[in-house]
Formats: sequence, structure tokens, C-alpha cells
Amino acid sequence: MSGLSGKDSPRNQVTRGTHAMTRPRKPLVLLLFSLLAWPLRSPSGDAATSPAVRFYVAANGRDDWTGRRAQPNAARTDGPFATIDRARDAIRRLKRKGPIPGPVEVLIRGGMYFLDEPFVLTPEDSGTAAAPITYAAYPGEKPVLSGGRPIRGWRKGAGQTWTVHLPDVQAGQWFFRQLFVNGRRAIRARAPNRGYLRVVGLVDVPTGAPWNQGVDRFRFAPGDIRPWHDLTNVELVVFHSWNTSRVRIAEVDEKTNVVRFTGKTIFRPLAWDPQQRYYVENARELLDAPGEWYLDRESGVLTYWPRDGEDWPRAECIAPVLTELVRFDGDPDTGRFVEHVRLEGLSFQHADWTLGPKGYGDPQAAVTIPAAVMADGARHCVIRRCEIAHVGRYGLWFRRGCKHNRIEQNHVHDLGAGGIRLGEPNMAQTDEAESSDNLIANNYIHDGGHVYAAGVGFWLAHAGHNVFEHNEIHSFNYTGISLGWNWNEAPTRTLHNTIRFNRVHHVMRGVLSDGAGLYTLGTQTGTVIRNNVFHDIWPYLGRPAMAWGIYFDQGSNGLTVENNVVYHTLTGGLMGTGKPA
Repeated sequence: MSGLSGKDSPRNQVTRGTHAMTRPRKPLVLLLFSLLAWPLRSPSGDAATSPAVRFYVAANGRDDWTGRRAQPNAARTDGPFATIDRARDAIRRLKRKGPIPGPVEVLIRGGMYFLDEPFVLTPEDSGTAAAPITYAAYPGEKPVLSGGRPIRGWRKGAGQTWTVHLPDVQAGQWFFRQLFVNGRRAIRARAPNRGYLRVVGLVDVPTGAPWNQGVDRFRFAPGDIRPWHDLTNVELVVFHSWNTSRVRIAEVDEKTNVVRFTGKTIFRPLAWDPQQRYYVENARELLDAPGEWYLDRESGVLTYWPRDGEDWPRAECIAPVLTELVRFDGDPDTGRFVEHVRLEGLSFQHADWTLGPKGYGDPQAAVTIPAAVMADGARHCVIRRCEIAHVGRYGLWFRRGCKHNRIEQNHVHDLGAGGIRLGEPNMAQTDEAESSDNLIANNYIHDGGHVYAAGVGFWLAHAGHNVFEHNEIHSFNYTGISLGWNWNEAPTRTLHNTIRFNRVHHVMRGVLSDGAGLYTLGTQTGTVIRNNVFHDIWPYLGRPAMAWGIYFDQGSNGLTVENNVVYHTLTGGLMGTGKPA
């Protein structure tokens, strides 16, 4: 596919090495290259350097030890730290005594570490180019930093279910919306178990009302919604072509078959599809199938119906306590940055999502949803060979003022929303606040949209001169890659980005519509999209039923698009509105 305009910018060359630009003869050529590229790279892109300082963290450690031993001594008078926070604080103390002469390394032994609060890195925790600070897995081991809590003490309940009383829930000190059993996401009790219910009609909405005018009630088919136990904690997930609303029930009238919400949907139901879809979630009476669970906020009782093959109650069951796991806490507006910090080989798991009193709705791509790993004002930082999994939000977001970072060889999966985000919805007013010159390469991003169906694999907005290459994205309910974010020709910082050698497949998956393998919006001068593969992209077959390989939405211009492969899409390879609305 030939480009619209523009050419590569010298600032795009933030990646190491070069790539052959030969046009692929058939999809298999580029597909195999995408699959094989990331394992062939070395674990670290830097020459081996002996650290000047090394600390250790282990599950059998103690925070009142020195942290200089990989395991406790025979007398158990010294050994590793017990927490990563203690290692960070030890580095802070060293830095207060004077500059550290070389690299600092924290090696974390294998095991599960349950966090009481997010692991926060501030400008005080920065390294330097000559003395970076690295938090890494101990060689050959897998440390898991979990934002959850193990659930134990189960008792046999009614039928096939098991129950456990959680005093902190009953006391109002804890509530969770996700549950993970043996590393697998359990299903919040819902109806129907598969498929959807249908909106029957609207109430007091005039004919021809705008499509983007939400409502606070609708009519349902008799019996689809009932005055269930703890009704104010029951939620409806309503589908609107390319996004969803999640609303709380305020009242159910079984005489008129009208359900009223505490807030409004983001868009008007029935605006496009006369068979508007929704499902019900989190009612005790709906727990009727293996893998489902329900948490009673009033009694503090958690009920679960085990799946076949789960060794209950000995199976590992974890519920999240935290919504955020890691935060790079810089402030570009005041010139305070977190610099030269590396996370390598660590697994970050079990983060929850929240719902406000009036519910949730986003115009597109779950754009207001934060991430389990957040970064503002991060510079020259590296996240490499890490895992982010079992979270209720996006996986990773380098949001504001993040520059010259590398996100490489990570496994990001089982996500409430999408995978990786870069930039922010509203354009930064200063160069310091813009996120730019970052490399995102060789990541495996998949299995998202479990809570917010419109989450995308990779989202970039108002960020320039970045490279996204050799990544694989699949199994999302909406778009794979989303770039832009200003309508028409409004000012933007989404300039001179390079999207190349990526494989995006099995997105949209019959759940949402009006999306693509790669979606653009607005002016993107100098951006290059080349040598990618997009395939197996199909929408929900309602109205409208649209799924493209590459989709240029309103005002898209200034891009070069060439040498891409698209196949197995419902409505075509390329959609180009391109013009102002």
C-alpha cells in the first residue's frame, strides 16, 4: 500500500541496528520474522558491567538485614531483604552519602511477593548513565510482585460451590472485582453465561435524538432483569458499536420492565443497532456455572464454583487488593524526572479495577483507564523481559514527559483493558511534558478487553518520534494499534512515529465494530507504517459491521504507509476517510 506523504525522520533512529526493507512476497515471510525476532535478541542491550553495589531480596529475607547476601547465613543473623521497597530505600541512603561510582543492582529471588502498596520510584531513586539502577530477577528464577492476597479457609457451600468469609470485606475495608484461580481469570457471575441480552426500547427519548446523548434507563424483555439481592452492586455492560458503557443499577420496575441507572451510558442505545446488546454482571442469583464467583459486600462471603480439574480447595486463589503495581513518579512540569532505572525479568500481577458511583463510559479505546504500571517523567529507563498479567486496567502506560525509554521483550497479557499506552489524550503544552523518542520493541501483547472491551493492544497519542517494532498483538475485542487522537487537522504532537515489523491478528473477534488492525486519527506528519502484517479481523455482525486491516479515520494525513500485508478481514484491507469531518 503506497503512502500518503512524508518520509523517515532522523529522530526515528532510536533503535539499534537496521532492518531489511524488502517487500514480503507472501504473508508467511513477515509473519515468521515477527514471531522469531524477539527471542533472538540478547537479554540486555548493554555490555556486561559489574555492579558497584548489589543488594538481594528474597521471600525468606528480613528487612532488618543488610541485603548483601543472596540467602540467609547459617546463623540467620544476616541475609537478603524481604521487600523490594527496602532495597530501594537502602539505595537512597547510599546516595545521600555521596555519588555511587558505578551501576547498582538489586537481584530478586524467585517467589511471590505480596505488595501492601505500589512500588514507587521518584526522582530520588534515579541512577545516571554511568551508574544505572537495576531491579532484576535473580538468574534463573522468577519473582512475582503481586497486588493481590491469597484466599484461604474455604468451606463447602450449596451445590457445587465453595464459600469463604472475608472479614475485611464485611467491614468495608476491601472489595474486589476480579478473582484468579491457578493463574486463570475467574468469571464474575453474569447473565447470560454466553452471548447477550437485548435492549427492547428507550424511555422519554425523542425520535432523532443524537447518537452521542446517553440515557439513564431503558426497557428490557420480561425476566431479563430482576430485583436481585444487593441490587445497587449489580452492573450492566452495554455495547455501542466501538465501545461500551458499564452502569450501576439504581432501580428495577418489573411492571413496566424499565431499569434505571445511577448515571448515563456514554452513547444512546439503539442509535445504530436495533438489537442493542448488553449483559448483567455481579448478582448472587446469577452464579450458576463452573468458573463463576460472587462477592457479597454486605456479608463478606465469597462464593466460587470450581472448574473441572481444579483441586479445590487446594488450588491457588488470589484476589487483588491494589489497582496499581508500579509507578515512575516524576513531574515534567517541575523538571523532576525518574532517570536511568531498569526493571528486568520481573513479573507484575494481580491488579484490580474500580467503578465510580455513576458507572463508566469512554468515547473510544478505554481512553480514561489507567494502567497497572504507570510512568510520568521517566527518562532513559528500561523495562525489559518483564511480565504484566492478570490486571483490570491497561498493562503499561508511559504517559507524560517520558523520553528515551526502552520497553523491550515483555509479555503483557490477561488485561482488563488494553496492553501498552504512550502519550496522553490531551496535547502537552510544553516539549518537556511530551512523551517522545521511545522504543517499544519485541513485546508480546495479548488477551485483553476482559473488563473494558474497547481497550487496544497499543495506543499512542500526542507523542512523537517513537518507534514501535517487532511486536505481536492478538486477542483484543477492538483495534490492535491506535494512533493519533485529534479530529481533523487540529494541532498535534503525534508526528514522525515509526510502526514497523509488527504482527496484529485476531482482534475485534466479533465483539465490537468500526475498528481495525491499525487505526489512525488526525494529522500525523512524518509517521511511517511499513512492513507489518494484519490478519483475522472481524467485527460484531450487527449494525454497523466494519473491520479493516488499516483504517484512516477523520483527518488522517501526513502518513507513509507501504509494504504491509493484510488478509482475512471482513470489510477490506484499507479504509481511508482521510478528509475533515
